[in-house]
Amino acid sequence: MPNKIIDIKNNDFKNEDSKTVVAYNIIKQNIIRNKLKPNAILIENQLCESLKMSRTPIRNAFSMLLSDGFLHYIKNKGIFVSVINISDIIEIYSIRSVLDPFIIGECLRKNKPNIYEQLKNNIESCEKAINNNNNEKFIEQDFEFHKIYMFGSDYKILNSFLNSIMDQLLRFSFTTVGDIERARKSVAQHRKILEAYGQKDIEKVKDCAREHIEDIKQYYIYRNINNLL
Repeated sequence: MPNKIIDIKNNDFKNEDSKTVVAYNIIKQNIIRNKLKPNAILIENQLCESLKMSRTPIRNAFSMLLSDGFLHYIKNKGIFVSVINISDIIEIYSIRSVLDPFIIGECLRKNKPNIYEQLKNNIESCEKAINNNNNEKFIEQDFEFHKIYMFGSDYKILNSFLNSIMDQLLRFSFTTVGDIERARKSVAQHRKILEAYGQKDIEKVKDCAREHIEDIKQYYIYRNINNLL
């Protein structure tokens, strides 16, 4: 049996969004938040009934999600939620350990206005989410921290590439919901990045960003090894 789709109101999306876009986003958000578990089968008729849509936007959404790697098709069996592959996650973080320092360094070099304030406000939001035991909100804000300097760098092609993989990383992060120790460590590392950014020290902010991404990668490696024991 497929997992039950969570209720996401249509007013969460823009009026001009097509039904395909709405279906795509609803299904994707269910996958990212692990409401639709890896290997769960998606049944077209049930989704049509649940989302009150015809087959066409559901099928179009399936096509987009297959292309993005959130779903996979097995001949004569159906469409399933893809499995999170730890080796892919490690590879992505290895790439980010190179790209993130460059991007935040460029953001600082270009002296984009209000970036420091945005980063500072984001950290405060993360701490508030932790204190309120709002784990999902923390994860969302934790990712937003990195997006602030990504978009602040003005590297559109590079940002497009990184943004395309952030949802997969976000999905993986939702498997760590409730790890308060990891959350507080992440906030502390973000504060180090913020401090270096405020000092306008490009090399220091790059080093702090690199250490942070590498630490996340090592966390997932250690966590995966323990899960296999």
